[in-house]
Amino acid sequence: MAGGEFFACLDADSFVEPHALKLLLSRFTSKRVAAVLPIIKVKEPKNLLERLQWYEYLINMFYKRITGFLNCIHVAPGPFSIYRTRVLRKVGGFREAYKTEDLEIVLRLQERHYEIIQVLDAEVYTNAPSTFKSLYIQRNRWNKGAVLNAWDYRRMMFKREYGDFGVFQLPIVLVGGFISLFLILISLYLLVLKPGFNTLVKLELVNFDILTLLRMVEINFSLLDLDYYHVFIMICVLTVSVIVVWLTHRNTGEQISRGSMFSLLFFMFFYYILLGAVWLGVTIDLVARHEVRW
Repeated sequence: MAGGEFFACLDADSFVEPHALKLLLSRFTSKRVAAVLPIIKVKEPKNLLERLQWYEYLINMFYKRITGFLNCIHVAPGPFSIYRTRVLRKVGGFREAYKTEDLEIVLRLQERHYEIIQVLDAEVYTNAPSTFKSLYIQRNRWNKGAVLNAWDYRRMMFKREYGDFGVFQLPIVLVGGFISLFLILISLYLLVLKPGFNTLVKLELVNFDILTLLRMVEINFSLLDLDYYHVFIMICVLTVSVIVVWLTHRNTGEQISRGSMFSLLFFMFFYYILLGAVWLGVTIDLVARHEVRW
């Protein structure tokens, strides 16, 4: 058992910047501060999947800035989050908590009205999963643990005594991923499945003679033929995405290089489909009551 005033954990695949400890400890200015958290970045991304996660972690930094300002932090990064030992003992220490103890401990601290502070210039680097299989296993555990822990603490939801955290953040943690999955599935239906089904119907009408179908195609484009409802939604989503990415780079000081432009475009248009696949697996696991596994 730790005997010092402060306590920290460090994952084996994480690397702490030399100045991080001093920056984190300097924020324990009140006895109500129970934990101070660093910012996590992806260390030296090499392949496309790692670069996509680099952008994800970068945008998460912008998200952390907002949630930290609103006192809505719901998870402490495993690598090098620092806790006040006395408080950690007082609330009962870490629990297994569906293999996501770093999330559950923050929910417990929020329930006891302790302060959790996010430091934006204390940096810790971590190795990101390099294959979709390893990414799926990691995110499946994170997301499933988040939903189950949020459900365990549902008594905090929509209660004024927990402020913005109880009214907004905890409900988002519980249902946000499922809403995202629903929107992704709707988008796939409208953009892929529905046009594909219509094409199959046309192929059946011509006995699957592709050449005949191609001869029937008329290139007669008109702006009046566009589905402006869906076009407007796509423009809004794209605009918000561009603004978030721009604000993220502006606030973090990170630069977009020419070599990373392809990764950025892939991230904006396709990465969340991969995360949607993870949430689909999470949904199936929760319905089937599968255990959370490493």
